[in-house]
Amino acid sequence: MSKENKPTPAPVEAANTNSNTTEDLSDAIERWVEKKPGEEVRSVRVYGDHYRCNWWVVDKSVGPVYLSNGRISRSKFLRATKNGDELIVEDVSPKSGKNRKDVVAT
Repeated sequence: MSKENKPTPAPVEAANTNSNTTEDLSDAIERWVEKKPGEEVRSVRVYGDHYRCNWWVVDKSVGPVYLSNGRISRSKFLRATKNGDELIVEDVSPKSGKNRKDVVAT
């Protein structure tokens, strides 16, 4: 009798078990963040309640029209949750030098 060694999968833990992470808050973040004139903001959910937020500006360099679609002027990683009607956003960017927590009603 030979025993076959089968690897057992490691238990997978959820990144965040908070029930608020089921809702994608990308649109709310895009409306919430500050924008300078000429900037467009795009936010995408990375995982759980973590989002990547990019500020785009029109690229005015000379070249073919099909290449001038814009460039990212700044980028941040944000953690966003909702508490009732309040949107809570925290800057968790590695190079931010500080964590900022803000609350705004949506």
